[in-house]
Amino acid sequence: MSKNIQKSQKKFTSELVDFVTEFNHRYARYDLNYSLTLIYSRDEVDFNSFESEIRKTDRFLLLEDNLCALLFDNTAGSGAIKAADNMLTKYEAKHFGKPVYAASVSINDYNTSTEMISKLFYILRNAIDLNIENKVVDKEDIESAY
Repeated sequence: MSKNIQKSQKKFTSELVDFVTEFNHRYARYDLNYSLTLIYSRDEVDFNSFESEIRKTDRFLLLEDNLCALLFDNTAGSGAIKAADNMLTKYEAKHFGKPVYAASVSINDYNTSTEMISKLFYILRNAIDLNIENKVVDKEDIESAY
């Protein structure tokens, strides 16, 4: 499964960089944080319901039938984990029994959006390899697992 994520990283990195461009500008100019979360399922699922569940300032991007990105505006750290965890709770209510993997990062921990996105895919691959299901994983979770 993590090989699929490596392929997705190559396929979608530039699209994700474009996806966060507006928020990078706001971060650089006004120091307004944002976080990015990837959610992956082994099965094809309807992630489109997330679009109606997020705040108007947040963004949703369906990458594949089993992979999506959520951008949470003006959130970082524990706020980002909480926002992503709320989405997982809604997912579990609709897709009971279908495991999902989620990884989250915040821009204030990285120098560039490309570096942030690379780390995001790294965290997701490790969450899959470690079989950390139905939990939003961040870099601290992965570092403590090794």
